[in-house]
Amino acid sequence: MTTNDLLARTIDRQQLDKLNAILIELTGIKLAVAQPDNTTIILPSTTSDYELGRRLGSIMTLDNQGKVFWFDDFESSTLKWTIAYETTGSNAASLDYAHSYDQSWKITNDGLDSATTITKPFPTISNIFNMGFEISLMPDPANTPANINIYLRKYDGTNLHEASMRWELSTGIIRGYEPTNALFIAFTPGVPDIRLNEWYTLKLAATFQLNNSIYPSKYLYMNFNGKQVDLSLIPVNVTANATAKHIEVVVYIESGATGICYVDDAIITLQESL
Repeated sequence: MTTNDLLARTIDRQQLDKLNAILIELTGIKLAVAQPDNTTIILPSTTSDYELGRRLGSIMTLDNQGKVFWFDDFESSTLKWTIAYETTGSNAASLDYAHSYDQSWKITNDGLDSATTITKPFPTISNIFNMGFEISLMPDPANTPANINIYLRKYDGTNLHEASMRWELSTGIIRGYEPTNALFIAFTPGVPDIRLNEWYTLKLAATFQLNNSIYPSKYLYMNFNGKQVDLSLIPVNVTANATAKHIEVVVYIESGATGICYVDDAIITLQESL
């Protein structure tokens, strides 16, 4: 379905109220629909059905936690993230595979022990506490990376608060990092069956507080393809760092040799539940 198509949905009154609020914000248009318990409506084509889908909930069907703050469908011809290579690499929009819509972004690591980092900073935003980061990934089966890492970071002007999630593709283990025991095992979904057009969605959620003994900076949960583990007893790593206040999300792809990974549908959420 293209963004100009009409979209029919059967919804209840609560969903309709939510949808109306979003439509008014995005377009100034309110649906005028009779109010049975359930009704089939046609969404107007004056706004993107993709954006409405994002605003109505997470791309993970088992996780609608948090409120969408920002998303990137990687449909642009240019990358909206800052990219850096530890050795050499390349990146480009790809029409070969997509988690949704027409394209994803292809990231290639070249050479031995190479890695690529893509970072999305929000330099004007610092008063955020509970947040999540979700992204869909497709490792190339012929050039599978060793590890895929995602990070949530908050710089408060004095410290860096960092939560991390590392997917070790050779073992299938999902790990995090905390200051006491360094790497810990969050859970073990098993060695993935890496195939073309087989997508995996990772989500990491944390709360970042400043010197708050009641609600300290800590993990909230990790989610891997709908399988979720509660990590709310584990602190995030906090280190001294005087970088200007901002938040950022990071994807870090490590390879022992050449590694290729496609990324799509990045979502940042706020107001994650404690």
